[in-house]
Amino acid sequence: MGRRSNAVNAARLKNKMETQFSKPISATEAYVEKNKDNIRNLRSWALWYPDLFLDLLRPSSGGLRLHMDQRVSMRCDSRFFGYYGCFPRGSSKSLNQILVCIVLCIVYPGIEIAVSAQTKENAIALLTDKVNEALKWYPALQDEVRVWKSNKLEVQLIFKNNARMTVLANSQSSKGMRRTRLRIEEAALLKSDVYEDALRPIVAVPRLTIGEYAVVNPEELSGQINFYTTTGFRGSDEFNRVTQMYDDMLELKGDIVLGADWMLPCWYGRTASKAEILKIKASSSPMAFAMNYMEEWVGVATGALVSINNLLKCRNMLHPCFSAQPEDEIVIGVDVARSEADANNRSAIVVTRIKRNQYGRPSSIDLINILGVSNALSFEDQALMVKRIKEQYSNAEKLNVVVDANGVGAGLVDALLQPTYDPEKDIEYPSWNTMNTDSEPYNPTEAEEILYALKAQGIQSKILSDFVGAVDSGVLRLLEQKQYDLIAAEQDDEYRGRFRPFIETNLLVDEIANLKVEPGVRGIGIRQAVSRVNKDRFSALSYAIYYAMDKAEGLSDMSEEFDKLFAFRAPKLRL
Repeated sequence: MGRRSNAVNAARLKNKMETQFSKPISATEAYVEKNKDNIRNLRSWALWYPDLFLDLLRPSSGGLRLHMDQRVSMRCDSRFFGYYGCFPRGSSKSLNQILVCIVLCIVYPGIEIAVSAQTKENAIALLTDKVNEALKWYPALQDEVRVWKSNKLEVQLIFKNNARMTVLANSQSSKGMRRTRLRIEEAALLKSDVYEDALRPIVAVPRLTIGEYAVVNPEELSGQINFYTTTGFRGSDEFNRVTQMYDDMLELKGDIVLGADWMLPCWYGRTASKAEILKIKASSSPMAFAMNYMEEWVGVATGALVSINNLLKCRNMLHPCFSAQPEDEIVIGVDVARSEADANNRSAIVVTRIKRNQYGRPSSIDLINILGVSNALSFEDQALMVKRIKEQYSNAEKLNVVVDANGVGAGLVDALLQPTYDPEKDIEYPSWNTMNTDSEPYNPTEAEEILYALKAQGIQSKILSDFVGAVDSGVLRLLEQKQYDLIAAEQDDEYRGRFRPFIETNLLVDEIANLKVEPGVRGIGIRQAVSRVNKDRFSALSYAIYYAMDKAEGLSDMSEEFDKLFAFRAPKLRL
């Protein structure tokens, strides 16, 4: 009964506002003094019902008709001190929050709101697109805007009451900035140290009221920081944050957490059709679909192979690399798929660039490229792909290829020991020779000795410990995470090709986050928490890291260096 009466009162107030403010008015001092109570009510009503306030501004014909889920999200955005929204792509979460920000700028003179994203360029593109969309749907908002400037370097939306909307980056470059409120886009990519050091202090200074006294309004949500994102990994900083905010919501501490999967916006027709999304589900990684569309926090919560926070910190490379410099050392890792039944189960080829310290140990292992190879290809075709990749990076001073030689992998090793003809380029790649086995290549005198045939039995613990060490120490460097459209990747070959290294790196991180440590009699092992998520990319990378750390030519024996630390000369006795 209470909810029904609230709805009736809101509807009555809306009708009253429509009647009183349906005609253009001249905001003279006398008019304001006469109607200040009504204006005060309108302002309070707009803060509590930003969606209904926008309905007042909607054109009589056409315009944007907000759906119920959008209205709930917008009201939570304006009413709660902390709001965390986990919604799928295409759910209009960005447009909803920009509309709320515009309403706040109208009713709060001099307020400064910042929208932040992974990079400043991303934030500029987002704010530009959504503000233009808002002005298109609600032309009356243009009467409130004094300056609307947008280019590749900056974007500013300044209102006639000096309220302002700008953009920031989720990085240290935003350190020292001051705004009244902050909206963080793609919060799942946010690093905790950046948030605490650079972003959180941005809202430390509250807005002062306009007028003779210029005081802080105690009823205003100064310092509000709201988060909007698709979900990420369990155990990450953002998973801990959303969990804490959920607990605070239950304790009525001023926070609220909302979320929905793809079916809600699909029901209202705001995203791709059900058939298109199900097609994506069939062809994409289960974890990628779970995060982008099902809004599930995925990965291993306890017993994970590596700390997900340490793994995400490794994602600091800006660009992939498709060729090698003469001074480079390149190690290519190859894992051969085991199952032919799973379409997502593929052979994997990873290309790493090694930089070493004065002792010959790796100071950085950069994953500069990664490719998935269909397991439907024959060993000869897979060998051709491996040799093409080797030829692509052949300018490197050192280049070695590590191949999983267990089980069916032995078939690929045999194929690499043979000459391989490339029909597209009309050339023949020479046979290779192994550096650690007695296998004879087709032409021993001309074969390149660059192949390391890895037998993982008995050294699995060493391979895993090397991998964990590379992640925890930050020696491993991966491509940064970039947001991309799964639907566009399915439909546009050029789009998919441009983002392929980043997409493959995302799939690699999914595989690693899905691995749990499993102690065994002969050492530690791993198993997949979700069996549908494979580990071929991880295996290929772990082989390359193992070779770079333990088997590469020129490695010095670190035990000699440690011996020097404890070397003492025999004392001489004076007679």
